[in-house]
Amino acid sequence: MKKIIFLFVITAVICFVIATVNNDPAAAIYALLKKGPIKEGNLVYRIYAFGFIPIGNAKINKAAAEIYNGNSVYHLSAAAKSANYLSRIFNATGQLDSYIDAQTHNPIAYRQRVSIANKDWAVKEIAYDQQNATMTIAGVKRQILPNTQDSLSAIYNIRLIDLNKVRDFEVFLNTNQKNYLMKGSVSAQTVTAGNKIFKIAVANAEIKRYDGNPHHKSKISIIMLKDHANIPALIKVFASGAMISAKLIEIE
Repeated sequence: MKKIIFLFVITAVICFVIATVNNDPAAAIYALLKKGPIKEGNLVYRIYAFGFIPIGNAKINKAAAEIYNGNSVYHLSAAAKSANYLSRIFNATGQLDSYIDAQTHNPIAYRQRVSIANKDWAVKEIAYDQQNATMTIAGVKRQILPNTQDSLSAIYNIRLIDLNKVRDFEVFLNTNQKNYLMKGSVSAQTVTAGNKIFKIAVANAEIKRYDGNPHHKSKISIIMLKDHANIPALIKVFASGAMISAKLIEIE
């Protein structure tokens, strides 16, 4: 019995240490510095459940200027895949694409593709009509709020915030049926990594249904490198009593 308790305590301590390191922005920045200079590019993240269980990788690609249906847009894209060691119990791949207007930075189209257990892709496509405050999904038109964002464009626009002037922000979200409000604030901080001082911005926000439904709430924290194009070094999402974190591990 004593041996079981001892092993439990040791395991708990190890998990706590790993979670602390994985969710420390200074540690994430130091690990990046060892791989080369921090710059804009394709951002590769390691995804953790509860802060210490690696469950997959994700990549957020650098915005690309394109023409979409005759409109000048920025193409935002991201992909994620579950960890190989989970393949026998859970195997998932996802691809997100957002096309945002080059002037307003509001999305005009969004596509989500997900495959679980190597099955056919489940595809969701949305067309946004920001001028008329509507979106169309699966042939159904729904009312949206002004400047509604999808998940990719929301992060993109938060990165564009002038962090020297703005402290509070609001973002409307809708990629399904209901309108959501992301409301939060930004604080400026500094961390030391590799004997250098880095300015970071910590954006903390609550996401909830715009209609006030109390059962659909989550929280998100985005830690950005302020002097490096507001690159997110660490993203943490708290929902349904669990935490999922994404730590920047490489810039391509």
